Amino acid sequence: MDRPGGIDKLAALLLESESRATEVARLLHDEVGPTLSGIGFHLQALGVPAEQLGPIQEYLNEAMEHVRAASGKLQSNVAGRSGLRLALELLVERTKGLTAAAVTLRLIGSPRFPAPVAHAMYQVAELALQNAHVHASASEIVVTLAGDGVEIRDNGVGFDLSKAQASPPGAGLVRMESHAGTANLQLRLASAAGKGTIVGIKTI
Repeated sequence: MDRPGGIDKLAALLLESESRATEVARLLHDEVGPTLSGIGFHLQALGVPAEQLGPIQEYLNEAMEHVRAASGKLQSNVAGRSGLRLALELLVERTKGLTAAAVTLRLIGSPRFPAPVAHAMYQVAELALQNAHVHASASEIVVTLAGDGVEIRDNGVGFDLSKAQASPPGAGLVRMESHAGTANLQLRLASAAGKGTIVGIKTI
């Protein structure tokens, strides 16, 4: 991942900026949102009259929607702001802190994608990495960025792909397909029990 002199410094600054944005998004999603929700439950437990609780709950719900929107905007704009390569570097580093698996980013060439395409590829990669470190029990996860897209490969337990694609399909798969569809990209899944999983997202 060699870069010309000066580019590394810029990349470090961008990664630091994106890391802060991602941390703020995490705090909003994981801390502020549940806290607001907890306030509503506590008010109910305290026996606040319904005529008083109703308006308060509406304000809390509105605040939670704003928190979710802000968190989503901070996270979803990473690839659009900084480019897919830097966004994936940040994502891989963050994943390393969450899993015992060895997580590697491989670069083939110097691909560039329009912001909507980069955003969709990043979202699919994020979902794939999340599934890999939560469900796969993998010891190795490799993210490859090439000229036509991104591939995420793990050596975990795998899963029955036909069941995952059955009606109704899993939420993760639906979200991947949705992101791919919005940018007119091709989504490829390959998995089998004990054989690991491959998720690919590329231009058509």
